Amino acid sequence: MTGRKKQDGDGLIATIDQQVLTKALAAVSGALPRRSQIPILDTVLIEAGAASLTLTTTNLDQEASIQVGAVIDQPGSLCIDAKPATAIMGRMKGDLTLTQDATNLNVIAGRARASHPTLPPEDFQKFSEVIGAEFEIAPGALASGIGSVIHAVSSEETRPYLGGIFVERDAEKGRLVFTATDGIRLATLPVTCNVEDSFRAPIIPRRALSDILKLCERASEPVTVTIGEDVVEVTRQGECYRTKLIDGTYPDWKRVVPKIDGATRICLPRKELMEALAVAMSASNEKSHAIRLTCEEGKMTLTARATEGAWAEGVVEYTDIPPAPEFGLNGKNMMQALQALATDEVTLAVVDAATPVRIDAEGDLVQVIVPLRV
Repeated sequence: MTGRKKQDGDGLIATIDQQVLTKALAAVSGALPRRSQIPILDTVLIEAGAASLTLTTTNLDQEASIQVGAVIDQPGSLCIDAKPATAIMGRMKGDLTLTQDATNLNVIAGRARASHPTLPPEDFQKFSEVIGAEFEIAPGALASGIGSVIHAVSSEETRPYLGGIFVERDAEKGRLVFTATDGIRLATLPVTCNVEDSFRAPIIPRRALSDILKLCERASEPVTVTIGEDVVEVTRQGECYRTKLIDGTYPDWKRVVPKIDGATRICLPRKELMEALAVAMSASNEKSHAIRLTCEEGKMTLTARATEGAWAEGVVEYTDIPPAPEFGLNGKNMMQALQALATDEVTLAVVDAATPVRIDAEGDLVQVIVPLRV
């Protein structure tokens, strides 16, 4: 990869591998707004330093940036519309030569040519530096904490404090506890991570969670997390993601987790249970997804009835199924809870038809689903 000769008066001049640039654009695309009436928010800020390009996007609530190697013949900075730039450069091949003039960023790759109108980089609003409690965590541990409970995050706007994952410190056991609930179901998982006493328990919004998971997938070494006053920052080598936190007080979720003592524990093969549940859900009401679960010695029957009179029944036979009270659950919530597990067996702790059902498996993930009247 070779550069272009520097010319006085030019703006940014750089050469970069097409695949490197398009992967970088994809990495920061998560912070772009879904809809925006402000043109600068649809752009990616490109800054050329000594030997790298830094790409940054923001929707004012989240910000993503990544630094990639490039041959820089002349430093500079500019903003271009991110989506068309990604689409056009994604079709090019080989080394891309980027040359900035007064109004455009011109791109050359072999015989291919493209030009993108630019906006002033001064109009791009960056986040301020995040100052607060800082700690390192293995990317797999962070991804496990988020990925195991994300399905229980609320999507309703009436209770915004439930619209994210609550992360709190368990100082006694040296763990961080990730919890999500929408008021109907709950999932919580502790992961090993020692943090300092000044750690402030944040609520990380739903919008940011998938981007943090993707950053963890790209990380091969521990990531650094900084919890600021109202922003959390996750960084790995050459990449940074920031998001504003949800303002509010998270409910005392521990009170709704039922105790196992006195409950009927139903041990089931997870795969067979999911298959039986899928059969029953084929006839369930699309609004309530109500499923009736009945246990006899060695057998669980899952039944659903549609409003049109149709019904479907799935059966799981297993030696460790004891007689238990009949109860009802939201089949969709139950399926997502089972999908969050990776074990061969799962245990349902049932007290009665009115008490939340606790779902456990090998490991520390605990899930709770409020029963339905069926």
